[in-house]
Amino acid sequence: MKSHADGFSLVEVMVATCVLAVGLVSLVQLALLAQAANRSAALVTVAAMLAQNKMEQLRGLSWPDANESCCEYFDVHGGGLPGGAGLPVGTAFVRRWRIDPLAALPESARVLQVWVTPARGASPVRLVSIRSRRAG
Repeated sequence: MKSHADGFSLVEVMVATCVLAVGLVSLVQLALLAQAANRSAALVTVAAMLAQNKMEQLRGLSWPDANESCCEYFDVHGGGLPGGAGLPVGTAFVRRWRIDPLAALPESARVLQVWVTPARGASPVRLVSIRSRRAG
């Protein structure tokens, strides 16, 4: 007569444990990657908001002076920081803008450019627009 023991062998348990461990390590790596992508997307979103706000200000000017440019500094939440000789402590974004005459129509059109560069390696945001004077 054969005796048959029910249950799992030690080899089966070890294989199942290894498969489970590989799956868990993969999930942890995926979670870390998703978290880093989320932080980068948040930085780009704030940078885009800062660029859009400045572009709206520039487009709202009655007639922008040519060859005007400047630079501003912001914290991680988009709050302004005081400028100075160097980069202020806590700077997360640097916003620059420039107003140039359009080469083809220097008296009646301006090129408005706004750049926002995150300090921690996220993609910079750049907006360009053309503003023209009404004839008449």
